[in-house]
Amino acid sequence: MAPLMTPRPSALAFRTRVATPLVPLQQMRSLAINPAKARAMPLTECKRVCDLTGKKRNNGYTVSFSHRRNKKIQEANLHEKRFYWEREQRWVRMKVSAKAIKSVEKVGLETMAKRAGIDLYKLPYNDRRPERMQWLANNNAPPRAKNPREPKNYAAINARASYMRELREETTVLIERERERRVAEAEAMANNEPGAAEAVEAAIAAEKAAEEQAEAAPAEAEAEETPAEESE
Repeated sequence: MAPLMTPRPSALAFRTRVATPLVPLQQMRSLAINPAKARAMPLTECKRVCDLTGKKRNNGYTVSFSHRRNKKIQEANLHEKRFYWEREQRWVRMKVSAKAIKSVEKVGLETMAKRAGIDLYKLPYNDRRPERMQWLANNNAPPRAKNPREPKNYAAINARASYMRELREETTVLIERERERRVAEAEAMANNEPGAAEAVEAAIAAEKAAEEQAEAAPAEAEAEETPAEESE
């Protein structure tokens, strides 16, 4: 008796990327005895087929200038597409070809699904009914999957944003002061008033010193409080 072994898939299975279906043990024994019967078994195809039209890949040839032909596989132009089902007010997802998309636009989704024998209720969908949207608004939307590109350290991002905001404000103040100084100098030169530019510069310096003193006051207060706490 021949040893019990699983029949090897034919060369056609590797060339067309299809798999041998699972068979029961008794049928495997008969196939091991009769290899010709194993080669004649139907093979299952991969799921690269249009859901609405059944369009799948085609066997073709590449023809060179000298008319040498090499076999190739012409894949179907498939797309992951979602269609809006008006009667149920939901988006349904399907894998369809470019021709099927045009047919849906011309004939309608329900007609194409009926021709293909597809139950639209069993497809993955996104419900957009008004009552559903109202329920989500009242009861909070269900949690969604995390975005891997979403930033993790919000504290550092907010600190950086606040720092840049303060820097822009300080730069705006300095630019405004410089503009006022130049305007005052131009007016003094036009009116031939001696000492006007120096007075403007002195006022700006005094204002800057007052701001520095106001910024340094909290630091000095903290430094004075620290020794008092240590002595206690």
